[in-house]
Amino acid sequence: MRLEPYVEPMSGLPRLRDVETGLRFSRVVAGLCWPKGTTPGAVVALAEDVAADPTDGYHTLRVVDYVAHADVEQLLEQGADIAPYVGKWAGRSAVGVWVGNPWHPFKRHLKAFNARLTADGRARINLRPAPGVGAGGQLHADLAPYLAARVVGRAALILGRRDLIAQVEDAGRDIRRPLEDFPAVAALFWAIAYCDERKSATVASATPERTGNFAGY
Repeated sequence: MRLEPYVEPMSGLPRLRDVETGLRFSRVVAGLCWPKGTTPGAVVALAEDVAADPTDGYHTLRVVDYVAHADVEQLLEQGADIAPYVGKWAGRSAVGVWVGNPWHPFKRHLKAFNARLTADGRARINLRPAPGVGAGGQLHADLAPYLAARVVGRAALILGRRDLIAQVEDAGRDIRRPLEDFPAVAALFWAIAYCDERKSATVASATPERTGNFAGY
């Protein structure tokens, strides 16, 4: 997916558009899950369709990008470049919201990393708590309903990555395990849950120049 920012002629609202398909999005949300032992950490970025399904009201979510790495610094470096813009804003990320576990010990890496991003004129990774994080141990089963609501009886989630699909299927065989045992699945579930719990509130005056991203949420 190759994204570019644009302003809707009728509403004046800033949006995102896939230059290859013409699909329009209101925002890009990324879930970040830290590495777990030798299991690579992961970042999964989802783009949310502007238009809702007229029947059930769901805004389809589509995987824009997915990266994984066992090294925290490398994971952050790859994550900072996820979902890049093309054209005038090339080199900037379209991610407007980052969600994950901001109380994890690996969070300490973000301070110095964000300082480097700022020095390079790149958008910082400001990690917000994902839904349910911080309320005790979070099981795979706790967030599985968000996935089921989008894939059972409807097609409101487009993964498009066989490697990610395989990990979702593997994790689904043992839903009583901690969600963060499956970093790629955790990153995906957190991004879905955030989108479903926090409706898009695009700020019309936001631009990449002013925010580091195209839209504020």
